[in-house]
Amino acid sequence: MKPEAALQFAKMGQIYCQQILNIDNPKIGLLNVGEEEGKGTDLLKEIYGELKHHENFVGNLEGKDILPGKADVFLCDGLVGNIVLKFGESIPEVLQQMIGGAIKELGLSKEEAGQIQKVLHTALSSFNYENVGGIPFLGVNGVSIVGHGGSSPLAIKNMIKSAVQTVENDVNGKIVASLN
Repeated sequence: MKPEAALQFAKMGQIYCQQILNIDNPKIGLLNVGEEEGKGTDLLKEIYGELKHHENFVGNLEGKDILPGKADVFLCDGLVGNIVLKFGESIPEVLQQMIGGAIKELGLSKEEAGQIQKVLHTALSSFNYENVGGIPFLGVNGVSIVGHGGSSPLAIKNMIKSAVQTVENDVNGKIVASLN
């Protein structure tokens, strides 16, 4: 990712957050190995220099900042982004296994275990790719929704909803206008 492209990605992410996620003033962060301005590779330092004048840039953020949501848009290259995405997808299953083991170890009743599973299912619903369906591949001239390779009918339905929302909110037109 080139520094100029990072600024464009920040603008695209900001528009997506405003138009689709209804976040008025989305925060932009650069995923890096430390929070200080001088951290990271030479490329990340250059990208930081390009982004630091963006009104919504909150600086470098680390992996520990993702789940607490210290930014609405986390900029990173595709390799890192894919790793983070796949890691996030693993969280519900791993937590269910860990909590299931603890339920057995503690000898909880079926009713107690059922309540815990209900809470866990509700709390982790935002990690379920089927609920999201897919997200637009920003930066293309048109609407292209990226979804999970093994998408269920529910996920596909939600991908279609995402495409409709992207068109209805003129996300592409707003992106083009912001980059000119």
